[in-house]
Amino acid sequence: MRGGLAVDDPAGLADEPGAYTLVNPHPLAETLPGVYRDVWTDEYRRTAREPFGTRFISALDDVLAPVLATLDSFEGYLDPTTTSEDFLAWLGEWVAASVDAGWSEDRRRAFVAKAAELYRRRGTAAGLHDHVQIHTGGTVEIVENGASSWSAKPEGKLPGSPEPVVVVRVVVDDPDSIDRTKLEAIVHASKPAHVVHRVEVVATAKRTSGKAKPGTAQDAAAAATEAVAEAAVTTEPTPTPAAEPTSTPAEEPPVKSEAAPKKEAPPKPADDPDPAT
Repeated sequence: MRGGLAVDDPAGLADEPGAYTLVNPHPLAETLPGVYRDVWTDEYRRTAREPFGTRFISALDDVLAPVLATLDSFEGYLDPTTTSEDFLAWLGEWVAASVDAGWSEDRRRAFVAKAAELYRRRGTAAGLHDHVQIHTGGTVEIVENGASSWSAKPEGKLPGSPEPVVVVRVVVDDPDSIDRTKLEAIVHASKPAHVVHRVEVVATAKRTSGKAKPGTAQDAAAAATEAVAEAAVTTEPTPTPAAEPTSTPAEEPPVKSEAAPKKEAPPKPADDPDPAT
C-alpha cells in the first residue's frame, strides 16, 4: 500500500522514486470511434512509429491513472486494516473513535476497526475489557461484585456484594506509562452509570512474582465497601459553620429634656377705690 493505492511490488522497491508507474487500465485511445483507430493504424503501417494521436491521448491516460486507480481501490479506503495512514483518522471520525496520536499504527487501526462493536457492547464486561485493552495494550481483568454459590442449609449468606461495583485491573510492563486520568475517564464512560468502579494498574513483574493475585468476588466486595465509602465522603455536603451571633448593643433610652420652668407673671394690682385702706 502506497499513497492509498495497491501496488504490485515483489522486489520491495516501492519506496524508491520512480520504481513503479500507474497505468490506466482503460486507455482512452481504445474507447474512441473506429474511424480514428483506422487512421492511426494506417499511419503506423506507413511510418513504423506510434501515431501522433495515440501519443497525445496517452498524456491524458497518465493524468487519469491515479484517479481511476483510487476509484478501483475505494473499498480498501473504507477498511481500517488497509486504508492509508492519513485517511485513518478521518475514517475514525465516521464512527466517533477518538484516536490517540501517540499510539502505534497497529493499535490505531485496531481501535477504529472495533469502534462500532465497542459502542454496541458498551456497558457490558466484555465491552469494557476490550476498550481498556486497546487503550492500554496490557492484560485486563474485570472483576464484578456478582457471584454464585450453593448451600445445603436454607437462608444462607448470599455471595458477592450487594453494592454494584466493578474492579478493572490492568497488568503492564511499565505502570508509569499509563495515563491514569485518561484510563479513569475511559472506564467511567464504558461502565453503567450506577456502578462504582475501581482501577488498579499492576506491573508485570509484580504479577509474575505472585504479589498481585487474580481478582475474585471477595476483592470486588472489598472494593465495593471502599468505593461506596469514598463516594459517600465525596458526595456528602460539607457542613457550613454556623454564623456566630453578633451582640447588638442595647439601645439607651432617650433622655428626656427637662423643660425650663416657666416664670410666673407678677400679680396685677387690684383696683382699690380707697388707697388708705
